[in-house]
Amino acid sequence: MKKIFMIVALVAIVFSAQAWTREADHGTRVFAREHLDASVVKEYTRILRLGKKYPREKVATPQDERWGRVSLGTDLRSTTTYEGDVVVQIERAADVLRNRADHSEKEQIEALRSIFSNMILLHNISCVSIEGVVKSKGFKVYTHWGESEPKFDKRSIRSWAQIWGRNATLGFYGFTPEMFAEELRISHGTDKESFSAGTIRDWAADMGKEAAAQLEWAEPDMKLYKMKLIDIEPVHNRLMAKAGFRLAALLNEVLK
Repeated sequence: MKKIFMIVALVAIVFSAQAWTREADHGTRVFAREHLDASVVKEYTRILRLGKKYPREKVATPQDERWGRVSLGTDLRSTTTYEGDVVVQIERAADVLRNRADHSEKEQIEALRSIFSNMILLHNISCVSIEGVVKSKGFKVYTHWGESEPKFDKRSIRSWAQIWGRNATLGFYGFTPEMFAEELRISHGTDKESFSAGTIRDWAADMGKEAAAQLEWAEPDMKLYKMKLIDIEPVHNRLMAKAGFRLAALLNEVLK
């Protein structure tokens, strides 16, 4: 049992750096909190306050390539039981919070931290691995800032993880968490029911479809111009909204 909670804590710590920007991550949680049931807010706040007692420890990064990823089959469904998988981590943390009376304060806060971190990883396209799709394991591209004026063109090497990680929200320079939350309210405020429906494994399958759609046009070593990066901003906006709504739906279920 103790091993499980060490794993939960490990994932929450190690992969926070692979999420979006700090402001975007927090903005997603701000957005989620707006959709918590009134009866749940008290428990949510209590556990967050407990978290101040337990600083996060620095740990080594696991070497298994499946760790911190969403592993899907050819049918885009998640069936894995591997302890380091994002879906499995969310399920285990959710079980801790459902049965929090049987768990210590530290175990509760680490479970909540795990859900915070892994729900965002679940909605990061670069974290989705699809069986038989080699590209889903990651690759590099060349981002270009000019297309019509080659002499002003400058290129940079970016990984697929960077495109869908920090880079996806760096364009919103100066945005506060509250501004990100407001953006999600405006663009996807009416999608709560459709985005929240289903189980954790259903959400993983939905992310399989999202990832597959982006991997259709993406190719290793391709030129990726600024206009294409702008085109995919609404996709990332949608993924943030899904993460927020689903985070709220899960907390409403496990903390009731």
